Amino acid sequence: TGDSIYTTLISESSPELLIPTVTQVQPFSSSLMLMNLSGSKAPIQIRARDPHGDLAGSPYSITLPPYGTIKLESVLTFLSLGSGFYGPLEIRSALGFPIYAFSQVVSPVYTGRGALEAVDKRPLVQKKKGEALTIEWNYDPTHSPRIKEYRIYRAERASRNYVRISTVAATQKRFNLIAAEAGEFILVVKAYDGSVESQPSNEVILSVEPAL
Repeated sequence: TGDSIYTTLISESSPELLIPTVTQVQPFSSSLMLMNLSGSKAPIQIRARDPHGDLAGSPYSITLPPYGTIKLESVLTFLSLGSGFYGPLEIRSALGFPIYAFSQVVSPVYTGRGALEAVDKRPLVQKKKGEALTIEWNYDPTHSPRIKEYRIYRAERASRNYVRISTVAATQKRFNLIAAEAGEFILVVKAYDGSVESQPSNEVILSVEPAL
């Protein structure tokens, strides 16, 4: 019919999204729509991977204004990837602000259009109340000598109001904790150099079920 076809956006916003595949294979080309759902400026990084899961091209960074929207036509060209490439696209809000994204596939030959919804790419850990878990992280070794400590933060998934729950020495890159209450939570780690904190790490979602 020539009409545009859109899929439903993800039902929950997320700071880490995955588009299952985008393409720059003639005659098709993928565009990317990004929406900042926060009232603050949101630095965003976009990375592509090839069909084998390896990073490809060059990461592309952009900052969206509060509640801002942008559409990147032929999005793979922004990542220095040319004709013939296809693969998944990773989108991360560096400061953890919630974003929406979707990709539309267009062609000058075919009049119909299709769209791919983004999915939440944050890892999910499932535990029962009272069970133990361990989180581990890496940090750029070139910056490690400046780090004084690592700070672990937790927030309820719905509110995203982070509270620092612990601090560990700079020589330690793992933390053990108990799933003390039922619910869904987000865990992040920040490095601290004695004056400022780093941007948050990738998020881990912790889902805790009541103990039987």
